[in-house]
Parts: sequence; C-alpha cells; structure tokens
Amino acid sequence: MLVQIDYELQFAAPFHLGTGITAGMIDRTVIRDAGGDLYVPASTFKGVLREHCEKLCRFYLPNVQVASPHDTYAVLAQFGKAPTLISRIFGSPLYPGGLRFNDARQEEETHNVYGEIQTSIATQVRIDRVTRTAANEALYTSEFGTRYLAFEGTIKGQLDCTPIKELAVPVQGQETDTLTPTY
Repeated sequence: MLVQIDYELQFAAPFHLGTGITAGMIDRTVIRDAGGDLYVPASTFKGVLREHCEKLCRFYLPNVQVASPHDTYAVLAQFGKAPTLISRIFGSPLYPGGLRFNDARQEEETHNVYGEIQTSIATQVRIDRVTRTAANEALYTSEFGTRYLAFEGTIKGQLDCTPIKELAVPVQGQETDTLTPTY
C-alpha cells in the first residue's frame, strides 16, 4: 500500500530543537537551515512519533512485544520472526522502515509573518538537585523557537499490509467489519 501523509505541525509554546553548538553569547542554539530558517529535522519528528506509537501499541496490544531499537538483546530476540507493526513502519536494525520522513519546513505564510523574529533568548540557571538552589557558575542562555510557528512536512513510502477485506468476517453472505484496523 502506498502512503503519503502531508501534515502541519504548530508549536503552542516556545520550543528548543538544539544543535549542541554555542554561538556567541548563546550557549544552546536551535537548528536552522542554510537560509537561517528554523525547521524540524525528520529524525526528530520520526523519533517522537515512534515513541508515541510504541506507547499506543503497548496499551492496545499488551501481548505484543515492542522492542526498543536501541536494546541489542531485544532486537536479536526478534531475529527470524515476522517484523512487528512498529518495525514495519519505522524500521529496526533487522528490517528497513517502509516510510520516508522529510524535514518539516516553515509554511510560506508563517515565514512571511515571523521573518526575522523566529527565535527568542532566555537566560537560565542550572539547579543543584541536592540543595535545590542555583548551582554556582551555572548561568547559561538558550535560544527558543517562537510559539505558533507552523511547519509543513511529508511522510511517504510503502507498507506491506493486509487489506481489511481479508480481515472482514462474513455473516450470512455479507461482509461485516470487525474491530481490526483497515490495514
């Protein structure tokens, strides 16, 4: 089954998708493209989406083992078995994922409205966990993306799934839906 999902992502609060790089007086900068515009990396969006899908899978299918791709022993235990729903969508060390996630870029309308004011800077202090007070010499500045920035992204690919018609249960010569998903 071919899949194409176009989505819009809007942050309701200031956000920080960090680069790990210091720039001038700013200790924690946000990620930008070559033109200086903020964007949401595909790997970040895919990771967050995978985590939420794993939680849903554990909730609705408690008997199905959902292995973390970072747990070597759990991955090896899946060797020779059919890939799980999560592995088919997002991939695992044993199976390539069927979907390709693209970076989420700013909408043209949002870019025109916010232009140069895409970020704000906040000064913060690290808290000592033991004393619950400000740590000595731990003042730093962080850059945040402005809230309400809107981004557009695309997910494309192909998934090998079973169509609903094969899962439908015939009742008196008619096919009726079951509680199974469409794919």
